Amino acid sequence: MIVDETIDDSTSTVMFKPICAHCGYVFKKIEYNANKPYYGSKLSESGFTPPYCPGCGKKIVSLTIPMPDEYGNVKYEYEEK
Repeated sequence: MIVDETIDDSTSTVMFKPICAHCGYVFKKIEYNANKPYYGSKLSESGFTPPYCPGCGKKIVSLTIPMPDEYGNVKYEYEEK
């Protein structure tokens, strides 16, 4: 999917950005490897790259993504801190 190009039609796409729940930092890049489960304080096995939030330094241990409800609807509301 190309975001920076102008599309010659009247449609658009909404994208969800990964935001730190603690400080509001917007990640430019984040990866999660489900094959590296998180075990207690073992940072190397958290599965997240980067393992810490660049904004506040807190360890990343979970990821929340919008999921459709039982009717297929997705609801999202950003809460300012």
